[in-house]
Amino acid sequence: MKPKFMASLFDPTISTITSKIQEQICEVKLVGYNICCIILSGGLSESDYVFKSISKTFRKETSEKIPVILSPNSRNAVVEGALQMGLNRKVIVGRRSPYTYGFYSIIPFEQGKHPEHLKGTHDGIPQCKGVFHKLIEKGRIVSLGESFDRKSTTYYKDKHVKRCMSLWRSFKTSPEYCTMEEQCEIVAQIDIPTPTNGWPDILNHIQRLKVLENAFKLEFINEDTKEEYSTVVNYAL
Repeated sequence: MKPKFMASLFDPTISTITSKIQEQICEVKLVGYNICCIILSGGLSESDYVFKSISKTFRKETSEKIPVILSPNSRNAVVEGALQMGLNRKVIVGRRSPYTYGFYSIIPFEQGKHPEHLKGTHDGIPQCKGVFHKLIEKGRIVSLGESFDRKSTTYYKDKHVKRCMSLWRSFKTSPEYCTMEEQCEIVAQIDIPTPTNGWPDILNHIQRLKVLENAFKLEFINEDTKEEYSTVVNYAL
């Protein structure tokens, strides 16, 4: 096969692969980690042209000169890994979080402490919106089955006000507010339906984050009626 024809077949795919790897390298650097090597797997990685092209990219175009390694039996590596996870679920003990995760919360506004642009009112009482209630700190190892709760009590005069709960994440270790300045972004949200007769005068509830195998489960639990609302979202850990 002529080199030009080989390049026309593989170069667009190789360019996509290297761009994605570079994006991932940038992402892990932002959370304080460094890549020591790149391991290729899958049938395409067994192509000598593909392997040499990717190796050349990360040997010459990056200051770190990251070595590229071909995994043994690379064609079946992903399948074998999936089988091992299915047969032995304890193979992954925990995952290190690249983000700090927390709930969006609203608390009483303190003059001089909280930013004025986040000031709002609830039933006529000054409140600070968008306070980041930290659950998981960046770098912490989280395990399957772990859960993180926030118990709250809300007082209602407006019986038909809309309510929701949301999970946020940030590259910062201890963000204070759910804002772009704190490098925060929303991960998931649950809209809580208003009861037919409106909210009670006092609502006791739990916001919960549960760690699943490859996802987070977000739960809102009404402690008085035992009603539950939930959603599941994949995480990047």
